[in-house]
Amino acid sequence: MSGRTTGEEISGSQELCIGSTRIVYQVVCRPRRRRAVLQFGEDGALKVLVPPGYSLDHVQEFVAHNTPWILRNYHKYRDRQPKTFLSGEQFFLAGISLTLVVREASKARVITDNNDLIVEIPGREEFALENVRNQLIRWYRTQAVSQLLPRVNFWARRVGRYPSRVKIHEYRTRWGYCRQDGLIALNWRIVQAPGPVVDYVVVHELTHLTHPHHQNGFWQALSLVLPGYESPKQWLKEQGYRLQW
Repeated sequence: MSGRTTGEEISGSQELCIGSTRIVYQVVCRPRRRRAVLQFGEDGALKVLVPPGYSLDHVQEFVAHNTPWILRNYHKYRDRQPKTFLSGEQFFLAGISLTLVVREASKARVITDNNDLIVEIPGREEFALENVRNQLIRWYRTQAVSQLLPRVNFWARRVGRYPSRVKIHEYRTRWGYCRQDGLIALNWRIVQAPGPVVDYVVVHELTHLTHPHHQNGFWQALSLVLPGYESPKQWLKEQGYRLQW
């Protein structure tokens, strides 16, 4: 639900009370937005991004209409345990669970051995945990380049459109995007997800090369190439937060 009014534009904090649950959210006016959207940050903070001309009444109506979604995701983010980057913690690659093993070695590297994800760190440095995280990020970025680019080429042949360029990067609030000049960007974190979810993200962005919107024509074109896309799409909505660390 979204809409525009001629009322005063809103920006600032508002509060939503659902039974005994009190959720404070930020309302942010974005000049280029065309409709209101809800967004949870990595820290669990809720934002309502609205276009110019959105009144407080419309914000509150929009939030009330989406209360079930807000409550479900609020508890999901609130209960999420941050990564410690200690041995025994679970990480994922292509949907497969890997057990983190941190050990001292002469040089820094990341390797896999069966279902172990081994991070070797030289010496006992003061910020060892941050070093483990940085090593993992570099390793996952490498995995993303080697695994995502072939998926783009594979699905581009089926979609019938090729991107002008593919960019692998880190994004806080999206899994990918398609630019007007044909560039497709993918979030390296998606390489942690099961194969069908990765394919959904790739085909989603490739479809935007022809349909730069989310209207019916876009979803129909997507379903022709990837029947049953609804399942990985739902997985991403429900489980995507597990890929953020």
